[in-house]
Amino acid sequence: MTDPARLPLVDAVKAVGAQLIVLHHLAWYGPLGDTVAPLAPALFDWLTYHARLAVQAFLVVGGLLAAASLAPAGVARFDDPLVRIGRRWRRLAPTYLCALALALAAGAFARSLIVHEAVPSPPTWGQVLANAAMLQDVLGIEALSAGVWYVAIDLQLYAMGVALLWLGARPPVARAAGPRAGPLLVCALGTAALYGLARGDAWEPWGLHYVGAWALGAAAWWAAGAPRAGWAWSLAAVAAGAWLIHGGNRLGVAVAVGIGLCAALRSGLAGRWPHGRAAGWLAERSYALFLVHYPVCLAVNAAVSAAFPGQPWPALAGFVLAWAASNAVAVAVHRWVERPASAARLSRRAGAPS
Repeated sequence: MTDPARLPLVDAVKAVGAQLIVLHHLAWYGPLGDTVAPLAPALFDWLTYHARLAVQAFLVVGGLLAAASLAPAGVARFDDPLVRIGRRWRRLAPTYLCALALALAAGAFARSLIVHEAVPSPPTWGQVLANAAMLQDVLGIEALSAGVWYVAIDLQLYAMGVALLWLGARPPVARAAGPRAGPLLVCALGTAALYGLARGDAWEPWGLHYVGAWALGAAAWWAAGAPRAGWAWSLAAVAAGAWLIHGGNRLGVAVAVGIGLCAALRSGLAGRWPHGRAAGWLAERSYALFLVHYPVCLAVNAAVSAAFPGQPWPALAGFVLAWAASNAVAVAVHRWVERPASAARLSRRAGAPS
């Protein structure tokens, strides 16, 4: 099986998806999008209502990379599930908390310049603590930034995957269902979700609502590595059947990405295309971009709208500036927060007793 750290196609999905989310939020939130939209209404309608579907691709890729890390051959390669979940928290938290701090500063800055429904109200300490703990949606508390919900869901999905793979590796379960019982449990839960489990708005704060797309990615990894194509055909049949029953753009994107990545992995295309280093460079910074772009866009929205209220061409320049500044800040946060935290985490792990 190809090393998941060297999959240009997966990197390209992450890189393009992150850029689409930035453009979606610029079109959706704040006065700049409202002012610029008449210049290209069809484009802005697409960014507003369809670019956000990139989140489905992120869910699928998250499941694929988790499967590749936790059980690349279908058997869990860890003993302590709490340790693995703790590592995931430490991977997500530094950049996440940095983005929350930026969101608090950007909100205060925006409130000092403009009055708009996209500008958040002054936060309470309870709101700050709930967001820091990734519990804001579960507790019904307003998020401080646009992307924090996804990080909380990612952690829940990872924890579910760890728990199911660990359970599948326990001797009683492994004896009853075979050595790859863990992937069977993950796929069973994902299939149940694809066919209707945890549907509806009430489930949106919970990872169970999104586990269908996540499990598609995990199944794509295991199916791609199977010696025979039966796993891949089963994945395609289950995913396509769910889409035929429920329809919808979100499920359609998840199904297409899951099946497409599986086919690309089996053929070797995922490791060969696209060429060059750009996709990998952008993908490496995609997590930082996903989190920090909202406060940057909020600050630019406020500054440009206060200086040039209702003027389309200055607003367009501000739109482009917000996109470019979001990428620049993401590069800085990756360089000064994400990478040092990752290096410290790996150093502690290397020094831990075996």
